[in-house]
Amino acid sequence: MRNRPSIQNFQEHHPEEGLLEDLFLNPTSIIANDRATIGNIIDIDFKAEDINYELYTKNNKEQPVSLRVGEAIQLKDSPFNPEWPTKIIIHGWTESGNAFWLHDIRRNYLNVGNYNVICVDWFAGSTKEYLTSVKLIHQVSKMHILKIVESVN
Repeated sequence: MRNRPSIQNFQEHHPEEGLLEDLFLNPTSIIANDRATIGNIIDIDFKAEDINYELYTKNNKEQPVSLRVGEAIQLKDSPFNPEWPTKIIIHGWTESGNAFWLHDIRRNYLNVGNYNVICVDWFAGSTKEYLTSVKLIHQVSKMHILKIVESVN
């Protein structure tokens, strides 16, 4: 029983590794306060082509129109209506754009009013290990979805 590993024993032999206790006791503090360290640890291979954007409106409730970042002409030829509010729905970790709840939310919006609903499928990134996916969802929302929003305005 004396030789059983513990955080305290580990830190006695490796005092510079105080990060370990933080990781076990408060893992969110690592993510929130040390993004640079995580960025250096995690190898991210994720491209804009790995994200699918599907537009739904009252005119195409069940048949999506695929959107591509930066293609304003395609958006103008779609059922997108700039007069209607736009809702963006993004699935979570280990899910895909086929998640049942995502389509339930989409259908509910379209049943109660006139909306542009864009469902974002980032499956290629959401199925990576958790810390990588956390970093990727920031990338998806900041870099890619922002471009879609800018093209609608």
